[in-house]
Order: sequence, then structure tokens, then C-alpha cells
Amino acid sequence: MTSHIFLALGMWDDVVKSNEAATAVVDAQRRKAGQPDKMCGHYNYWLEYAYLQLGRTAEARRTLEGCRAKAQSEVASSAGKTPAIDPDASSVGSYAAMRTAFLVNTRLWDDAAVNWTIPTGENPPAQLTLDYGSAIAALERHDSAAHAAARVETDRKGLDAWLDGRKMDATEERERALIIAQQVDALVLSAEGKTSAALAELQRTAVAEHDLPMDFGPPIVEKPTDELLGEMFLQLGRREDARSAFQLCLARAPGRQLSEAGLAQTDSMAAVAKKTSAPQTPSFSAVTPSYNH
Repeated sequence: MTSHIFLALGMWDDVVKSNEAATAVVDAQRRKAGQPDKMCGHYNYWLEYAYLQLGRTAEARRTLEGCRAKAQSEVASSAGKTPAIDPDASSVGSYAAMRTAFLVNTRLWDDAAVNWTIPTGENPPAQLTLDYGSAIAALERHDSAAHAAARVETDRKGLDAWLDGRKMDATEERERALIIAQQVDALVLSAEGKTSAALAELQRTAVAEHDLPMDFGPPIVEKPTDELLGEMFLQLGRREDARSAFQLCLARAPGRQLSEAGLAQTDSMAAVAKKTSAPQTPSFSAVTPSYNH
């Protein structure tokens, strides 16, 4: 439980230590009962996220691969079971969240994980999250954007219908799904050169995301909209807008590595701008009159 506090404060080394300790205890208990290690779920997802924030990519990958293997082994045995909305409550849900977090935090758009697929069965929340990660990777690689956006929108509608069929309100899950779909739509607009429309869409989406409950854990939406906005503003050279967006992201996700890096980049841009705009001391040759006639 202490890792909730550590994560909320961006204390990544402590998040790692607490979740490594918790995982060791759980796995020891499982081995004693003749069960395999628990490779997915709360502790493993939070551990992967902390590794990612520390740039410990190899360890994050190893954690993700462990959950992937577990999810693959459970897909067939979970057929017919009603999946949980909480991704931590199922191996497939955990894998979907961990894979998407790995991709958006490492920005390894050509990594093998981009092509890792897994049948989710009747698990619309996991399917949406998997396709969300794939869509962002495809857009970053300049692959077919329209197909990626259409797949995510289909997932969103499918999730709504699935929740309706079970008479589940799940307001937060529905809002998250809408935010994801709107993000992807905005990125498609950006890829098409419709920058103003993309920014407007992301700004509306960011407002909606701010209304989601604060969660003392990894971001509910694996790629925070404020961070996306900050990165887009940076590409456009709008450093003050980028700074504001990254600061908003860090207010909800303190210590998040990509937003910290983006903020540092705005500072670097500001320093360069200040240096180039500062009055220059005239050189001697510039102020000395020439006596050559």
C-alpha cells in the first residue's frame, strides 16, 4: 500500500522496492501452495511502470514478457467467464495495460511488442487498450492512420454495448474509452496536416480527462492527453503552451519521465531564445570608422 504514496510523489526507486518486495511475498506464498508465480496484476503493473519512469527498459520488458506468457496461457481457460473491468483483475487486462504503457513510455515504435497480439475473447476493455497502444504506435510510424482510428472507435462502441448489456454504469470506463478514441482521432488529424483541428480536439479531450477522478497509480489513460498536447506544441515551437501542458500533466502524474523531459526541453528552448534575442555588443570593426577612401 505504501507504493500508492510513493507513486503519487514520483518516488520511483521506492515504488520499485515496495512492489518488488510485495511480488516476492506473493510469489513465495504461491510456490508454497504449488502455484506458479503471479506475473500480472497490480504489483507487476506498478513495478513495470516504475521501471519505465526510471528508464530501466530491460527490466520493464522482462516484467511485460512474464505477464504476456501468463495471459496467453489463461486465454483458453477463461473462455465464457465474465471479464473484470479493472485490468489488474485479469491477466489479459493486465497485459493490455502493461503493453500499452511500455510502448507509450519507451516510444519504441518499431519494437517487437508492437506486433504482439493475443486473443482477448469477450473482454472489450482489454481489446480497447490493446488497440489503443497499437494505434499510437502505427501513427508514430506513419502507418495507415484511418484503419487504426476506425478500430479504436469500433472497440469503444463495442465496450459501450457490452456494458449496456450487463446493465453496468461504469462511467469512468466509458469516459476513458471516449478520451482514447478522441486522442486517436486528433492524432489522425495531425497526421493529415490538420494541426489546428488536432489541437482543438486534444484540448477538449484534456478538459474531459481532468474531470476523471485522481488516481494514486499509473495514469488511467496510458498516454495522458496533456502530455500529447505538450509534445505537439513542442513540435510547433510553441514553448509556453508546451510548458503549460506538461505542467498540467505533472500536476496529476508527478515525476512522469516524458513530461519532465518535455518540460526540460521547453526550458532549453527558452534559454536559446533568450540568448539569440539579447542585445549584442558591437564588434570593434563595426563601430570604428573606415579611413580607407
